[in-house]
Amino acid sequence: MSEILFNKNSELLPVMRQKIVKLCETLKKDKLTPWYWFNSRGVKVIRYDGGTIDIPGTLYGQSQTLVFFSFIVPFLQDAIVKTLNETLETCRSRGLTPEEPYIRETAMLLDGYLIDPIYRYMADINQRIRGKGNPKSVGRRNVTDEIAEMVKFLDKCKDEMIQGIKQAKTEQKVAPEKNEKESWIWKLYEKTLKVFFDAVLDRLVPK
Repeated sequence: MSEILFNKNSELLPVMRQKIVKLCETLKKDKLTPWYWFNSRGVKVIRYDGGTIDIPGTLYGQSQTLVFFSFIVPFLQDAIVKTLNETLETCRSRGLTPEEPYIRETAMLLDGYLIDPIYRYMADINQRIRGKGNPKSVGRRNVTDEIAEMVKFLDKCKDEMIQGIKQAKTEQKVAPEKNEKESWIWKLYEKTLKVFFDAVLDRLVPK
């Protein structure tokens, strides 16, 4: 993602970028790197729902590939929802308004520093496994569709959050006193957005 898309003067840009880069590295280390050694020792990794993926290194066909590329989805979705929510909370604590530009900025960071590198790293690992130590002997998986699908989820979360903020502002029926306005509007934000985020997070864990 090109840096020209970002506001270089944004107070939150370096803060959120650092958090997202660290989040990406943590996901790689904890959830993806164990697959790197699949051919020699198989893989054993914890799923989002708390279950375990345990596959011997002798098995890596279509079903195992599907498991590999699907199990990361709820981790990414969870990270997206929580990071957008953290952005809004940080705006609150720092008194940054309007909040919408910061939310859009975080969405761009999530796209460029989390979603894209995660799926490209997965494509590298998948190629290594299929090549049995000789990655160049097989073709590299095109992860464009996986990236696009996750960006679609990101955009939905971003748009619904922004819409929730706007709705909260327009639902002001009785103007509070000036010294109560800040706490009032944030309580309304929390009420509106909590419903959305709880619903999203609830869908991530299979029933």
